[in-house]
Amino acid sequence: MPPRIVHIIGDGRPGGGATAVLTLARLLTAGGNESAIITQTDSPLIRQAAAAGIEVRSADFSRRGNTLAAARSIAAHLRDLGAGIVHAHGARAGLPAALVAPGLVAPGRHRKFVYTVHGFHFPHKPHGLRELAWAAEGFIMARAACTIFVSAADSLIGQRYRLTALAPSSQIIKNAVVVDPGLFSSEKVYDIGFLGRLHHQKNPLILADVLKAIRPSQPSLCVIGGGELEQDLRQRLAAEGLAGQVDLQGEQDRDGALRLLARCRVLVLPSRWEGHPLAPIEAMHLGLPTVASDIPGTNEIVVEGETGFLVPALSVPDYANRLQALLGDDALLSRMSRAARQCAEREYAPELMAASYRAVYGFAPRTASAPQQNSNAGYSHCVER
Repeated sequence: MPPRIVHIIGDGRPGGGATAVLTLARLLTAGGNESAIITQTDSPLIRQAAAAGIEVRSADFSRRGNTLAAARSIAAHLRDLGAGIVHAHGARAGLPAALVAPGLVAPGRHRKFVYTVHGFHFPHKPHGLRELAWAAEGFIMARAACTIFVSAADSLIGQRYRLTALAPSSQIIKNAVVVDPGLFSSEKVYDIGFLGRLHHQKNPLILADVLKAIRPSQPSLCVIGGGELEQDLRQRLAAEGLAGQVDLQGEQDRDGALRLLARCRVLVLPSRWEGHPLAPIEAMHLGLPTVASDIPGTNEIVVEGETGFLVPALSVPDYANRLQALLGDDALLSRMSRAARQCAEREYAPELMAASYRAVYGFAPRTASAPQQNSNAGYSHCVER
């Protein structure tokens, strides 16, 4: 029987990383590869994993200074769980896991420490912290048997900052998600949807400027997510007389977030940087075109002019023009909706992701349905030309 796979993720709040880990654990377990999850104490992921029938344990990843204590907790859990494959997701979990996991899993085809980079954040940190975070990434990648990048952009960052050379092996495996197809037929209530944390990275404050630029039209906007910029966004919307157009739904569990997103016509994603965001993939499964910032990671998902539009990250006029073009042209919206769903079904099927990870673990060879990906691979566009 294959050994148990233990996934470790330091941030169990709603978001792309937690969704990707829970999706992978559920798919692997359903395929006969028993999985468990270690994540932040009292986080929503603990409840979600338990509800899905996945064994879950907790540790305190909340402070960077708590790394050694987190490592001790991880070691105790790994011994108790009898881990064969230890799979860390993101540096917050990767650093304490790298301190203990390699010594707890004997080398072998079915005994590995694997690390997935869910977006590099160190290039965006201030001087000093940037160098420390870079060093932590290098340490983790050197200790892992294989490092996984979720986008070609992250792979290139790893090469540019001389991190990939430290990894014994690396490859690219795209994120994927499971979305209830029954949500596709939901009645549309909102013109525009925003799904993400209200954080500087996601650039939510630009939404007020975009709505102002679209005047005299008054499209409705549903903001799905919470965070430290929520009050600032409320104040800006009120100051511009836009509050009546916007429904701020706050932080939602994933099911609630997708139900709300399904009721929107278009997704807007104005992020400053990303790894391989799940929001546009979820939107595609629901048939929503995306207007997004033209940044690495995101521009590997959204196909310009086919499944959505890509615009300069901070250009309010470009967001406004593209949103108006979609919302004012039912034929264009319908065409992009069909293309988005076809893209999601072909390129972002969860089974492809699970099969690729099984191959990394050594459980099965790759098949025709899960093509080889490596650290130098790019992505083919979703729409066949």
